[in-house]
Amino acid sequence: MTCKRIAKLLSEQLDHELPLSRRLMIRAHLSWCIFCRRLSKHLILMRKLCEEASEASISGKPLLVDAELSPEAKARMQKLLSS
Repeated sequence: MTCKRIAKLLSEQLDHELPLSRRLMIRAHLSWCIFCRRLSKHLILMRKLCEEASEASISGKPLLVDAELSPEAKARMQKLLSS
């Protein structure tokens, strides 16, 4: 199965439950493809952020994003800011 097909299935999986055979194909592909694993994590994060933004706009509350940077990302940002 190609990464292009997996990307489409990952997106579909967010909207509705896929048949077991498709879920197993995705899982097998993600076990060895780092790029699709990253895409999967990004899609899940984007979905979560969109849901939080929607809830915040309905309730009138400010949007609070609960995202944490890795120590490596923090170090890179600190290095860039200090230079």
